[in-house]
Amino acid sequence: MIDITDPSVGMVQLVTFTVEPAHQQEIAATIVDRVEQTVARRPGFVSATYHLSLDGTEIMNYAQWASKDAFDAFAEDPASQDLRSAFADLDGVVSLAGSSWQVYRAVTPAATR
Repeated sequence: MIDITDPSVGMVQLVTFTVEPAHQQEIAATIVDRVEQTVARRPGFVSATYHLSLDGTEIMNYAQWASKDAFDAFAEDPASQDLRSAFADLDGVVSLAGSSWQVYRAVTPAATR
């Protein structure tokens, strides 16, 4: 299992989909399926963890990449841009936005000083 608290992971891409609540589950299933078929095979991809808002209006993807270079190579690929467009065009998707992050530190019971 991937440890999302690991600061050695090169970068994190957070992608938030704003969706119509009636479509949240269906959209999430479609996104996960497409990512498993395509993105998961990309060099440098580590993991994608999906979160569903309790009110049904959002889907958040916490994606880990081995390096910023690996993510940039993926993001610049026309197939990646096509995938993003396909996600934006799904019935019930209102908007999507992504941002790049670096893990600073995770606080867990085992990590207390």
